[in-house]
Amino acid sequence: RTDRPKSNTASYPNRSHLGKPEYECSHCHAIFWYAERVRNRQRDSSIVYNNCCEGGKIIIPPYRPRPEPLSSLARFDGDITSKKFIRNIRQYNCLFAFTSMGAQIDNSVNDGRGPPLFKICGQVHHRIGSLLPPDGSSPKFIQLYIYDTANEIQNRMNSLGNNDRNDGGLDPVIVNGLIKMLDDHNPFAKKFRMARDRLADNESEDFIIRLIGAKEGDPVQYNLPTTDQLAMLIVGDFSLDTIKRDIIIETKSKELKRISSLHPAYMALQYPLLFPFGERGFQVGILYNGLCANDNNARRHMTMQEYYCYQFHYRKNQPNPYLCYGLLSSQAKVDARACIDENRLNYVINNQKNLRMESIQGITDAISRGCISGEEVGKTIILPASHTGGRRYMIQNYHDSIAICRVHGPPDFFVTFTCNANWPEILESMFENGQNPPDRSDVIVRVYHMKLNDLMHDIRNGSIFGSCTAVLYTIEFQKRGLPHSHIIFWVSNGTLEPTSNFIDSFISAEIPDPSIDPLGYCLVAEHMIHGPCGALNPNSQCMKNNRCSKNYPKEFHEETNLDEQGFATYRRRNNDRYVIKGGHKLDNRWVVPYNDTLLKTYQAHINVEWCNKTVFVKYLFKYVTKGPDYSKVYLQRIRNGEDTPYDEETNARNEVKEYLDTRYLCDKDSYWRVLGYDIHRHYPAVERMPVHLPNENYITYNAASNISRILSKGFVRKTMLTEWFYVNSTCESARDLTYIEFPTKWRWEDKTRSWKPRHAKEGKIGRIYYVHPSTGERYYLRMLLMIVKGATSYEDLRRYNNILHPTFKEACRARGLLNDDNEWYNAFDEAARWATSEQLRHLFVTMLLYCEVGDEYAFFEKVWKQLTDDIQYRMRKTLNLPSYQMPTIELRDHLIDKLSVLFNKCGSNIKEYNLPQKTNSTGSIHGNRFIEEELSYNFDTLSQTAYNLRVKLNDQQLHAFNTIVDTVLSNIFGFFFLSGYGGTRKTFLWNAIITHLRAQKRIVLTVASSGVASLLLPGGRTAHSRFRIPCELDETSTCDIKREKWNTLYYLI
Repeated sequence: RTDRPKSNTASYPNRSHLGKPEYECSHCHAIFWYAERVRNRQRDSSIVYNNCCEGGKIIIPPYRPRPEPLSSLARFDGDITSKKFIRNIRQYNCLFAFTSMGAQIDNSVNDGRGPPLFKICGQVHHRIGSLLPPDGSSPKFIQLYIYDTANEIQNRMNSLGNNDRNDGGLDPVIVNGLIKMLDDHNPFAKKFRMARDRLADNESEDFIIRLIGAKEGDPVQYNLPTTDQLAMLIVGDFSLDTIKRDIIIETKSKELKRISSLHPAYMALQYPLLFPFGERGFQVGILYNGLCANDNNARRHMTMQEYYCYQFHYRKNQPNPYLCYGLLSSQAKVDARACIDENRLNYVINNQKNLRMESIQGITDAISRGCISGEEVGKTIILPASHTGGRRYMIQNYHDSIAICRVHGPPDFFVTFTCNANWPEILESMFENGQNPPDRSDVIVRVYHMKLNDLMHDIRNGSIFGSCTAVLYTIEFQKRGLPHSHIIFWVSNGTLEPTSNFIDSFISAEIPDPSIDPLGYCLVAEHMIHGPCGALNPNSQCMKNNRCSKNYPKEFHEETNLDEQGFATYRRRNNDRYVIKGGHKLDNRWVVPYNDTLLKTYQAHINVEWCNKTVFVKYLFKYVTKGPDYSKVYLQRIRNGEDTPYDEETNARNEVKEYLDTRYLCDKDSYWRVLGYDIHRHYPAVERMPVHLPNENYITYNAASNISRILSKGFVRKTMLTEWFYVNSTCESARDLTYIEFPTKWRWEDKTRSWKPRHAKEGKIGRIYYVHPSTGERYYLRMLLMIVKGATSYEDLRRYNNILHPTFKEACRARGLLNDDNEWYNAFDEAARWATSEQLRHLFVTMLLYCEVGDEYAFFEKVWKQLTDDIQYRMRKTLNLPSYQMPTIELRDHLIDKLSVLFNKCGSNIKEYNLPQKTNSTGSIHGNRFIEEELSYNFDTLSQTAYNLRVKLNDQQLHAFNTIVDTVLSNIFGFFFLSGYGGTRKTFLWNAIITHLRAQKRIVLTVASSGVASLLLPGGRTAHSRFRIPCELDETSTCDIKREKWNTLYYLI
């Protein structure tokens, strides 16, 4: 259809609608939605929301009304001058900032195709310089308040770097007005003007400006400071030792000083347009409301996250610097989130030398050697799994997902739910006139969070897909900042071999009939059509190497089927239905699979897929729990003082610094995390259970502790495993459960370090930490814990048929667990549930090297396909051919190549083992994607096409054809130039030659000088693309083809 039918999307009766934010917190007057209320209160109680001020515990004085001209300029509904000011507000702020912001700003997404986004990569820090610029340098930041103020306007305009300049320019009249405003109202500006006047009277006078910081251990209520409390000028001799927590600004210095994020002036110095009165920011020691310094509450002081969470809420008739100033507010939110992260991780960094971890046996051995202090034993702790978003955090969530899969089987549905910035709830909640959704990331995030909660409720209550037995989700943020979630869930009516009708009842990949379902037609056209991309739009973001990375358009299919690899190919009938998008007609081949009910309920992009239930399911969990975006960097140790993620003394990897250096932060991501929303959740819960040999459980302690006293504390010997033994010895009803089954009926109470009977209907899923087979007795202990019920001690685990065996290995052998190679098969099968193919290859090599595998050849034949999942997957991704099947011989040869490398790294040789050897047929193919791409054609089809083209050649064309083809097939070097007028079918001849050679399994690289010409040739590329020729040439330009051994264009050419 050429015209999209009109339909009122609000007419769907079950549409998710949250209403307007019509409620106010009774304590701090923060605005909130009804759906955000505290839900566990009694029905007759008032509607309460406490994510803003913790129920009145946090009270911060409101900001004063903005002075003129800022009040008139910072309006979204103002005149042209105001709108231009808001658009350039970051540049204006940069003109007056007292400090510089050190951060790698990512502008890659600000390409004009969407609203601007503030996004950074790496660490954020603020630096401040001296009062006067070094000789020969131009004034910047704080120096602009002191140096050459007669030309201040021009100096400020010239101070912007090229990255901060705006093509529209900044208005000198506005700059002059803001100068006067800050001189009248900003206490820091006043102090620096005072310094200017003193220097004018006596240029040789030496003095400093001291910006007062928070005193350690000073419990303060939150009060606005006076000017003298914020800054003071000290003349003459001074000692820096007494004022380390303050900011000291010297008269002249070449060094920039980093400002602590705990300094009360941290934000005000960087954002003078957000804080024109120099308002105090967060500082250590702010007491909760109603408490005094002598109260004995466990927590008396406000945390940094609580402070910013309070500030991130909108309150009527109160200016809010973090919400109401467009892109500058976005930058401030990212800055605040970076401060919170930095201070949390500083604890880990600063306590690396204070915290130790060691086993009880290790401490006992240390005492026997005469050690007394905890500093003499143990190892330091790095970034822990408890840090949300860290690498270990996501790995633990991945293993928890696999544990759920172990109990409930492969999942059934995979949903990607993306925020719709045009939801009515968002558009109706623009509190300031003239604002648009990109200006209010707080509204977008909070509305999406409520919608996600509703979606999870719909999934779990079974009203759409059937009874849900398990579910998990992870939150991510698109490159343009909008939140989206990946959801995996299991249903009780799921099946390993679903019928086409079963899948079609939940998932559609077709355009609805507009005459029957106009609402569905409109929603699919708006939210569920991919592209256009490919030849219709080569500049689409999904295009990689001239192909759609999502493999659109798909092929037509009359019915839904599962392919050989277990992936669903959905019904996409050629029924002449289409939508208009980007000026192109797009049919069913462009539809992203969806569920009709979910689409109409949430009216956003909500992709629904049937899960692959083969071994590839673990890669789905890997994808979902991969975590947020990180920059890809090459790290190396540099001894010239450069700050790197490596410790110079130990050459160890600093995971904390690596995390800070490579993360990406945007405003919506920052808002989500500051408000404490989850980025990962799963149901049912998973209990992570340790496994350790007697007295080898690890404990954490302070390095200054006396290690004898550590062991005297009884709780350090209590673990989940030892207390499982204890419960089994005292409670007969508990003996029907294995260790891994125990959390289903019992709950672990960490405070008392004991198991308690579970009264809730639903228990947790147990997950015993993985143990590598090379660890010996601990590996066999874990094997017994998986099958033995009701054991009361380690000795009881080793007892079988009233015989106490000396080791856990012998106990396993007595139970028949080690007959033949079954133990290695079982160990490998368990690891295969969660480990990648690369990890499994390492495990396979380790088993052959150290684990006494009897029949090596049989072991290889049993598991080799599981070792090649990633080889097949990467080849498909490289070729952009989802259905490509590598021949079995080539696949095995690739695997043997990779195993050979691993054996060599371990000082061994694959030929020493009874394993298959490589064939000669694939000796020249080493995973080079260019070669594989050229050999991936259907040669039968090519042969027929080549014949059809050749018989249509005229005599002159046939002469050229035979000359060129004969030269190629004779392996003779040649260079030919084909000349002819337009319309003489030169392109037809080239297509005949290319198709004929490819049908002979020859590799042909088709290259043309222009993009248009390259599109006329099969598999054509421009010369700039194929040979990586720079578009802008000079005397130093070279082709960027690196000399590497395999999988490169260099090897092919």
